[in-house]
Amino acid sequence: ARGCARVLLRSVNRLDLPTSPEWGQRHPQREDESGTDFLARISTYKVVRALWQQCLHSQHKPAKLLGRSAMAVAFPEIDGDLFGDLPGTLAAAGGATEEQLRGFVDDFKATLP
Repeated sequence: ARGCARVLLRSVNRLDLPTSPEWGQRHPQREDESGTDFLARISTYKVVRALWQQCLHSQHKPAKLLGRSAMAVAFPEIDGDLFGDLPGTLAAAGGATEEQLRGFVDDFKATLP
């Protein structure tokens, strides 16, 4: 679990969140979502991204400075980054199996608002 936590933290702290237009294309308006709700979701993302970028540009760690709400907004990007290079990720996780890493990430995600 310790190796999984280390890998997750590294992914969080090195992630460069996409611009809001890119993010909007990756996470389009859902069928059951009103236009107002979609714009609110994009606005929330813009705020989180601005804070995230400020952390990175001042060489601070987003995982240390930003809270669970920001993590919940950014987590879909983190999740994709973690499993994009699975062999490399597993090697960095200190020999954890894919199942262990996915379980750890799922448990972590369940703690987010």
